[in-house]
Amino acid sequence: MEDIKEKILKEYEKGNIVFSGIEGLQVAKLYEFIQQPTDGILYDLNRNEVVVLSFLNDSKWINDYAVSKTITALKQKIEELEKQATNNNIGDVEILLKGLENIGRWDEEEERWADPGDCAMDTLTQYRYSITKNNKK
Repeated sequence: MEDIKEKILKEYEKGNIVFSGIEGLQVAKLYEFIQQPTDGILYDLNRNEVVVLSFLNDSKWINDYAVSKTITALKQKIEELEKQATNNNIGDVEILLKGLENIGRWDEEEERWADPGDCAMDTLTQYRYSITKNNKK
């Protein structure tokens, strides 16, 4: 069990999550994992309503159900905010988020930029372009 704990913590430090699937432990980049539809997230985490409500004999189902509903609500809020952002022409926020993620994981694998400052400048340039592109529509 200690090996599994170490693997999970090690992967988390890399920006990944570990979850249990049909084929055993699965590793996914957290950023990419949360990009999938709500039903996919809940399915992969065995927290969709059908699964959770099939374990009513285990009191753990109560928090699992709450997690399921919380993930659903958060995904809906993200979609709302993304639509608002698009309508307000504030640019592609995903560019900023990805840039922050790259800077946050600097020591791991970033070779595209000489230093975090270069990454930040490139991110800002791409973001400013997305604003002008959205304003032209």
